Amino acid sequence: MVYTVSRIYPNPRGRPPARDEMTVWDAVELWLERCAERRKRSTCSTYRRVAEKHIKHELGGLAVTQLTREAVSDFLNRKVYGTEGEPPLSGSTVCSIVTVLRGALEQAERRGVPFSGWDALDSPRRASKETRVLGKDEWGRLEKLLKETEGAEAFGILLCMYTGLRIGELCALRWGDISTDGLLTVRRTVQRILNPDFGERDNRRTIVVLDAPKSRSSCRIIPLPASLLAEVAEHRCRPDYYVLTNNPRFFMEPRTLQHHFKRLLQMAGVEDVNFHALRHTFATKCVQLGCDPKTLSRILGHSDVSVTLNTYVHPSMAAMRSLVERLAASF
Repeated sequence: MVYTVSRIYPNPRGRPPARDEMTVWDAVELWLERCAERRKRSTCSTYRRVAEKHIKHELGGLAVTQLTREAVSDFLNRKVYGTEGEPPLSGSTVCSIVTVLRGALEQAERRGVPFSGWDALDSPRRASKETRVLGKDEWGRLEKLLKETEGAEAFGILLCMYTGLRIGELCALRWGDISTDGLLTVRRTVQRILNPDFGERDNRRTIVVLDAPKSRSSCRIIPLPASLLAEVAEHRCRPDYYVLTNNPRFFMEPRTLQHHFKRLLQMAGVEDVNFHALRHTFATKCVQLGCDPKTLSRILGHSDVSVTLNTYVHPSMAAMRSLVERLAASF
């Protein structure tokens, strides 16, 4: 894995700390405050969550001027490889930790507080765990069950199987986003984020928000296969109704849909997987059918083709065996 690198979270001190007083957590708070001015709420929420959970209590109390390359390197290696009492973190979580640390230390340097251990943030590496791709039989059993099952949840999951939608994008989908000629437009997403008012005006630790998609490229138009148009016509409601709830006011939360998905997997006799496995399987099948990476990248809503190839495309053993056999035959 390779790391790439409404004001919601105000600085509690109300002023930047002096040079010799600035701690790592002071720098993180400064960066999060600036982040809230430029990035989506959901993105800032993710960064604050990983910062509070992984940085605050381990590095947060150290003065930036005393932070060494060895301390940063040891900290990141514990996160990447785990310890006896702490399992290794996912690649995306470690990547977020590195992003927060890098941004915070850059903020410190802008205020005249130097940091000399930048090479420690060039990332320890660990092979990322691939998401399982559904086999042909599993895909067929799940599709058959979804077509036989009444309810908007089953229909929505079937849509994801043939569009590669993210779970939050499906939860935010309204009927007005699906045209009668089979074009699906992604305009928004639903996410659960940290509540910025927690402990002050609200006792909820997290909240569910309806927001714009994660990036500009995530706003996209996806054509539906002709085989799904009859299903779309059968379930269609008024344009302002959410597809999963048939209600104009209330959308379905992603973890509720995840619960429905797990139940349907059991009914179909499919081994347990995360909802995101549908997106992985969709992308992998498209490549196996000869879809060019640029087209697939557009369907999935990626700004960079390399993200599509490195993250979602998993060549099967059968495909690799076929390749080497064809190569041998050519000689």
